[in-house]
Amino acid sequence: ALYAQADLQVVGNVVATGLRTRIIESFLYGLPVLSVPPAAAGGIGLENGSNVLLADSAEAFANQIGWLAGDTSPLVSLSEAGSALYRQHYARSVTAATLQGLLCRYFPHFQR
Repeated sequence: ALYAQADLQVVGNVVATGLRTRIIESFLYGLPVLSVPPAAAGGIGLENGSNVLLADSAEAFANQIGWLAGDTSPLVSLSEAGSALYRQHYARSVTAATLQGLLCRYFPHFQR
């Protein structure tokens, strides 16, 4: 319900666990994300300006928020691109198939 009420997920912490999870979960719900590079580090397919907004300083972070306050139209394409990235790399069916493939590759006797 909270995701439906929001226009943007802000993930600004640089020292915390689960930040990439918060970004990916936002994509699941179609919520665009403004974050900082350390929070997005290691995320597969995350591209600044395409499917996520990344700001590398407090000033850049504030500028992004100010820009979006004046023009929310980029949120639609960010939302769509984030959702597409989720379906391509992070959906449960995709991750389950990847895990099964790795288990079969490295543990030949693994049976599903």
